[in-house]
Formats: sequence, structure tokens, C-alpha cells
Amino acid sequence: MELTFLQQSIAFLYSLILGVGAGVFYGVIKIIRISLCPDKVMLFVLDFVFTFSLSLALYIFSIAYLIGFVRVYAIIGIVLGFAVYRLTVGRILEKIYCPVINFIHTLVFKILTKIKKITKKLLKIAYKILYNVSNIRSIFRCKRESAKKIKDNIDDEKSKGQH
Repeated sequence: MELTFLQQSIAFLYSLILGVGAGVFYGVIKIIRISLCPDKVMLFVLDFVFTFSLSLALYIFSIAYLIGFVRVYAIIGIVLGFAVYRLTVGRILEKIYCPVINFIHTLVFKILTKIKKITKKLLKIAYKILYNVSNIRSIFRCKRESAKKIKDNIDDEKSKGQH
């Protein structure tokens, strides 16, 4: 069964809309990538998620509107819709969310530095406590031989005190 010109035209228009949706999804992925993922592995994972999602969307679109065939005009429509979105609304949104992301980065950095300072102080206090406790021989350094020496020292002190 072949598609009529009207069905092909409608499919092309819907592919433009799918391209705009892909642009919006790419914007969301880009926000996540900029704000949370500086390393290359996460960048690869996010690019893979975007590519896989777009491929799945194209597959479902071709089943719904193109009788299961992937047509060239559908791919061109998706690319055009994506490009139009990225070059118009995408650029406007970038001017909005890039400063917001930078503000969030600086805020998180300040919070993390304060948390690091507090943690460092707490660890110093804990270290002093543990250091003082570890100086008490009978608690941590009490081996059999040293315990016997301590007992002999205590017995010697008692015997000297009785004289």
C-alpha cells in the first residue's frame, strides 16, 4: 500500500514537529550535561541516551505515519525541525539557562566549601579525641606482654607505697 501525497505531506509536517521535540529534548540533555556531568564517560552516556531516544522516536513515528518505512523526507523533516528550533528558540533559552546554571554552580561550590571546612574541623576534633584516647596504654596498647609489665609496675608501686 502506498501513501498518498496528502499522507506524505502530513507525515512531513509531523516530522517537523518531531524535530522540534528532539530539539527540546536535546536542550534538556544539554542542561544536564552542563550542570552535572563534566567527565567524558557521562558525556558519552548522555549522547547515547539522546541518540537511542531519537532513533526509537523515529521508529515509532515510521510505524504510526509511514506504514513502517523510514522515508527520506521524514528524516529531512526531523533534521529541519531540530535545526529551526536550535537556531531560534534554543538560542534564546540558552541565554536564559546558562546564567542560571552558572549561578547554581557558584552556589553549590560555596556550600561545598563550607561543608568541607566544617567537616575538616570535626575531623580535627575527632582526631584529637582519638589521639588522647590512644595514649592511654591500657585501652589500645594492652598486649599480653605489655599487660604483664603494666601489672608488674602497678604491683611494684603498691609495694613501694606500703614501705
